[in-house]
Amino acid sequence: MDDYIGKSEYRNDVIVNTSLIDMFAKCGSVDLAHMVFDRTPNKDVVMWSGMLVGYGLHGRGKEAIDLYHAMKQSGVPQNDVTFVGLLTACNYSSLVNKGWKLFHCMKDYGIEPRHQHYACVVDLLGRAGYLNQAYDFIMNMPIEPGVSV
Repeated sequence: MDDYIGKSEYRNDVIVNTSLIDMFAKCGSVDLAHMVFDRTPNKDVVMWSGMLVGYGLHGRGKEAIDLYHAMKQSGVPQNDVTFVGLLTACNYSSLVNKGWKLFHCMKDYGIEPRHQHYACVVDLLGRAGYLNQAYDFIMNMPIEPGVSV
């Protein structure tokens, strides 16, 4: 499929390539997803975030954080999905301190943490064995903890 698109008029289409990135990442082919990402000019926040989520789902925290720095360097603004991908990557890579810092810098970018972000932090702390901190975090959340938390 990618070979067909790579040779078609849709080669540089952001929506088509973001869909390919999502598909490859969900199928476990993160390297193919990154190849599509690299070849696409004029990446938008959805494509950057999609690649971050792909890295996150497969525990590739270092790559996700490196990509996040490249995203900031390119001037693309972050959104809430960007941080879900980063927190997921930190979670599955046991990068507790980095995830904690990223969660707390969201507001610096004008992004209000949502349920998914709180759930990622609780999971991050819990997986690392910080159960008391996870409990305290839940008890001090500014929103009502839902089932995912």
